[in-house]
Amino acid sequence: DPRVERAPRTPGESRDAASSDWTVLSAPLWVGVDLIGTLRLHRRGPLPAPGESNELEHLVAIGGHLARTLNRADLMEDRRVPA
Repeated sequence: DPRVERAPRTPGESRDAASSDWTVLSAPLWVGVDLIGTLRLHRRGPLPAPGESNELEHLVAIGGHLARTLNRADLMEDRRVPA
């Protein structure tokens, strides 16, 4: 909740004494062989235990969908005929 405390923007960034409670998870946004960005999830709490993680799997899946959506939007914008 941003009204209570601001999340760190990058892994390892310290905003205050309580920032060690934050975990920042990242998923790459790939379109073919091009990396177009990174999806970051900021949440309070420790890292998930090593091994299978539904949270990480979902983050990577959402990153894949977001990358495809952004790519389609760019393609549609490129094909749009100027008015």
